[in-house]
Amino acid sequence: MTTNEENPDTNVLVAYEDFAAGTRAMTMLKRIGNQCGPGQLIHMMWRFDVLSDESFFELAVNEALAADIIVIATREGKSLPQRIKDWIARWLLMKDRRPMALVATLDYRPAKLSSKGCVLPYLTKLAHYGKMQFFANGSEAATRLNLAKINADD
Repeated sequence: MTTNEENPDTNVLVAYEDFAAGTRAMTMLKRIGNQCGPGQLIHMMWRFDVLSDESFFELAVNEALAADIIVIATREGKSLPQRIKDWIARWLLMKDRRPMALVATLDYRPAKLSSKGCVLPYLTKLAHYGKMQFFANGSEAATRLNLAKINADD
């Protein structure tokens, strides 16, 4: 007989911009779930526009505080909506040890990226501030470009 300590579940909260971003995040979660071992991967999904409602906003903050992993699924090249930044700031300031990881699953469109609108540098800095592990997907060239911007800003 096994206990929860031997096979802990992993709680994941996904905040996603639209259907395509949510689908991309679910595909990633499926891969993670296949590699997690015997524990279950339990996920909650929040679409960005739903967080504009105050009661849902607070519920999503509480779920983020209980999550082991937070996934942000959006497009690179434009800034996160202010309400999503507010949501991140709220749980980041309230968290003690959780979440342990922040994951960005970004859609890189073949458009010119502006340094003001890049999600990757923003989330990288937040993960560093929150002492969380940070993982991101993306094309190698786009990731190098964004990491160069992060280093230039430091």
